[in-house]
Amino acid sequence: MVEEVPALSTFTLQGRLDMLSVAEVEKRPLEVVASTERHLTIQAERLEFISSAGIRALLTALKRMRAKGGSVGISGMRPGVREVLGLTGILTLLSPSVE
Repeated sequence: MVEEVPALSTFTLQGRLDMLSVAEVEKRPLEVVASTERHLTIQAERLEFISSAGIRALLTALKRMRAKGGSVGISGMRPGVREVLGLTGILTLLSPSVE
């Protein structure tokens, strides 16, 4: 689900973000990158698991948003997802306005 706010898109993740599901998930953030929107917020309250493929998708979106002067944030992470993203260092790359 994507909620439109001027210059901001919110993308909700749920279930597992792994090599079986990442292709579909990669499409929407890349659409946001191609649009005029400059900020992407990922709602992760329902995300139960993230694999290296999911981490790669987040990094790709982050790199492309930053290239156009934008940012990516993530909110509502479950403890396991937060731990994985923290251990990989991705949390330090996200916009400071997120949790």
